[in-house]
Amino acid sequence: MAEKKHDEMESLAAFLHSGSEPEKPAAPEPVPQKKAAKSAPESKKDSKSGGSLNDILFSIDEKKKQRSSAPVMTMSEPEDDVAVVYGSDEPEEELPDASAYENYENDNGHYDDAATQMMNVVNVPVKNTSSAQKLEEEPEEEDLETEEEKRERLELKEMRIRYEKQRQHARTFAFVLIGAFLCVGILAASVFFSRYIVTYALDLTGIVTNDFRIDVIIPEDADTETVAAILGENNIISSPKFFAYFGELTGKEDEFIPGTYTLSSTMSYMTIYSTLQNEEFTEKTVIIRIVEGMTAREIGELLEENCVCFAEDFEKYYKSIQNNYDFERRLSESSSKYNQMEGYLFPDTYEFYVVQAMEDKSLHGAATEEAQLMYENSLENAETAAKKMYSNFNDKMTRTMYKKMGEMNMTLDEVITLASMVQKEAASVEDMYYVASVFLNRIRNSESFPRLESDVTILYVENEIKPYLTTNSARYKALAKAYNTYECNGIPAGAVCNPGLDAIDAVLNAAETNYFFFCANEETGEVFYAETKEQHEENLVLAGLAD
Repeated sequence: MAEKKHDEMESLAAFLHSGSEPEKPAAPEPVPQKKAAKSAPESKKDSKSGGSLNDILFSIDEKKKQRSSAPVMTMSEPEDDVAVVYGSDEPEEELPDASAYENYENDNGHYDDAATQMMNVVNVPVKNTSSAQKLEEEPEEEDLETEEEKRERLELKEMRIRYEKQRQHARTFAFVLIGAFLCVGILAASVFFSRYIVTYALDLTGIVTNDFRIDVIIPEDADTETVAAILGENNIISSPKFFAYFGELTGKEDEFIPGTYTLSSTMSYMTIYSTLQNEEFTEKTVIIRIVEGMTAREIGELLEENCVCFAEDFEKYYKSIQNNYDFERRLSESSSKYNQMEGYLFPDTYEFYVVQAMEDKSLHGAATEEAQLMYENSLENAETAAKKMYSNFNDKMTRTMYKKMGEMNMTLDEVITLASMVQKEAASVEDMYYVASVFLNRIRNSESFPRLESDVTILYVENEIKPYLTTNSARYKALAKAYNTYECNGIPAGAVCNPGLDAIDAVLNAAETNYFFFCANEETGEVFYAETKEQHEENLVLAGLAD
């Protein structure tokens, strides 16, 4: 069989070389086909009509290219050792064998021997070659490559989707974070500015929770900034700068009338400007000096003389404990005291409003509306005056002073009572410390000196108690004995005047002496001290108090 094929190949080569047709070999036995071969395409030309072997070979080559380029789905080897190719879309087609080409008749009815020879060459069994195997393997490799590429594309797509999701999440988180920061910033700015807006608005309109009144003095030629500072110091306004700016906007700056004004913390800016720039609201004031050693009655009379209030109105208020101050909690009411608050009206310089109607004597005791208003103003001023003095006393007493009282085992009432006696007896601040030592030495040696024997206590009974009580009454007799240090033992029932700070300090920090007696020259104010009674009698002569 191999030799036969070899002879055919040599015959074909000789034909190609010589240009003549090779001898026609014997036709092989026709092989039964499962399916009839389709008719060969009519692409061959008649040899008589000008066709050549080159054309035939070209046609066969083109046919093979078309078949090889057609899409291939599967590949199988037929039982007759003939390669069969199945297309995906076209109907099943078998390669023609040699007998088919031998029986093929062209247009002139002749057989194309050359074509038959070529088909014999073409129909070489492919069983022993690797072309069929390649045809089988190539689609598998293409399929594998396609699956690999598809998997890579899917992986790339998934990676791209994950990346896009991560980037979207990052953008969303960034937007949320930025939004949160913006919200916090806007909220903080709103709180910051709203606090100032609310503060200025309340200050402008005078809406406050702490309602109080206070006297304010506006000096001569005061400008807006000066007035704003005064109002700020007295807590009438919260923002002096805003008050000054309001005056510039309304054109009311630098037009203030000097004087003393009663202002309230509930006044609006406009009301304050109107009050300070209107003469009708200016109130007349008076400055009064409360001297150390004055009694409560004497202070009331001084206030009435200066038309601040009536003395009896002042007495109505100051005689009772009000429990408005810290020092009042250290006091206790005693039936043996003539004036419960004597000694606590702290002497100092004060400024009070004047009730101008008091200057008109015809209104005193009258039943007119103007007189009624005068008495109401008098009561108001009396309360204000007493509060100022009590408040001043409360401020002057320190913790150190209270601690010292405890170390001396003395009450506040006892200290103030001794201080009132020292205030009346001593002619100078220096003498106060020696006079105080005499009283304290007698108290510490009460067995030998049970009584303090101070003349100022007798004077208090004569001038402050006796004129206002019936001398035969039991109350007068009890008070006279309780205050007269020649009759009572130890410290009297109450203070005999209102002492100053120096007299109080002299009692708390008295000089260390052995004196038990003292006397003073009434004309010169010189004070003489003695340890014994004999020395004291000699000093009385020196002071002009005895022959």
